[in-house]
Amino acid sequence: MLVLTQKKDDRITIQTPDGKKIVVVCVRTGRHSIKIGIDAPANCNVLRQECFLPLDEIDLVRETIREEWAA
Repeated sequence: MLVLTQKKDDRITIQTPDGKKIVVVCVRTGRHSIKIGIDAPANCNVLRQECFLPLDEIDLVRETIREEWAA
């Protein structure tokens, strides 16, 4: 993991293996938080960790929904 100290308006650019760029911008810093902006290609999913489910969990949710609808 790369850990960086950034100031307001600083940018980090990540280049994907296929040449696309993802830019992370430090929009605002506060005493206990930071606000970031992420500029990524439209076909790139950007998710907060708490919104991301591993594929096996997604499959479990789908199966549960199917069972509930079938009942």
